[in-house]
Amino acid sequence: MLVKQYTIKYIDTLNRELRASIVALSIDDALSKLSIAKTNFISASIEYKLNRGIPINSQLQILTRVAGGVLSGETVNQYLPSILDDFRVLKNNKALVLAEINKGKTLSELLSYLDINQLCVKIISNGERSGNLANSIKDAQHFLKLENKTQNATSKTLQSQLLILLLAFGLIFGFPSFVVDFYQQVTDNGMTIDHNLSTDILFFLNAFSIYGMVILTAIIIVIALQLKLFLKSFGGIYPISIFQSIITTKSAILFLSIFTPLFKTGMQTQQILSAYSTISHANANKLEKQITDGVSIADAVQNLTFSNTFKSGFKGFNRITNTQAKLDMLAELFSALVSDLETYNQQASLLIKIIANTLIYSILLILVHGFVLPQLSMGVAI
Repeated sequence: MLVKQYTIKYIDTLNRELRASIVALSIDDALSKLSIAKTNFISASIEYKLNRGIPINSQLQILTRVAGGVLSGETVNQYLPSILDDFRVLKNNKALVLAEINKGKTLSELLSYLDINQLCVKIISNGERSGNLANSIKDAQHFLKLENKTQNATSKTLQSQLLILLLAFGLIFGFPSFVVDFYQQVTDNGMTIDHNLSTDILFFLNAFSIYGMVILTAIIIVIALQLKLFLKSFGGIYPISIFQSIITTKSAILFLSIFTPLFKTGMQTQQILSAYSTISHANANKLEKQITDGVSIADAVQNLTFSNTFKSGFKGFNRITNTQAKLDMLAELFSALVSDLETYNQQASLLIKIIANTLIYSILLILVHGFVLPQLSMGVAI
């Protein structure tokens, strides 16, 4: 009966119309009807009571005594560590946090003392004050996952395979150039070389080595001039600010990830942007100032260098009065921005690889033609 009681209360917060049907069903039938697995029931019950302000340790002590074995063996030491893992709490600090939670301390208070993203602490703290702790924990976890995904996307341009590619590029075009130039030096000193297929190939590669850098440089210039056309989904992006554009796009995503959970707590726009600006992300102060001056969110975003997807998504934002509709729109913008960022980074990574290859190749040519070959020439002459 206790399990059914908690189920009814939890489902009632989602949809009051289901209450009568749940009362008439067994707990198994109710969970099955609502597609809630028994193994996931602990999350439902915990969320319901977290949102009512019941401490984690107290509710879990109650849930462990539920008949039927649905929650058998679940204790605070089994549930909370998974949350702490998401918040990157070190192993040595987990025991301390668990002990302090059992003493009545709040989760946000404990996390604020640790090396945790302070924005996540703020989100959890807002949830504790508003009685919406469970959703705030989810929002904080989602923020961390989104931040990691963004960081991983931007770091792809600097991964180790790029160095391997550069090394292979230098060996393929630098070594034949060195060999052919060495043969040329030998010929200049009175020796002859049979022109067979092998030597002809080497001479061809040598010619490519000499003019290849010029050709690749021209290609880079063309790509740079047309970069904005390659990235039609982004606005205000220019080759000279390629890394800043990545940071700006990341800032837009972080802004949304911050805005969404704080918006759920009922905070005003100015307060949200103030919290956002404390972590010094690009464009936060500009947004805050414009909105404080009376500019709408949609117009303020239009004046900044966010992507066109982000700008267009906010055009009708202020005209929507339904809170859930606004949150749904923000969720869609999340997905669109992450997708745009990944596409952008693929294009940026390709351009960076071409530029880096050309630079390394140029350095190899300078070393071979300017230092190695003169030394070999002197040796042959002697």
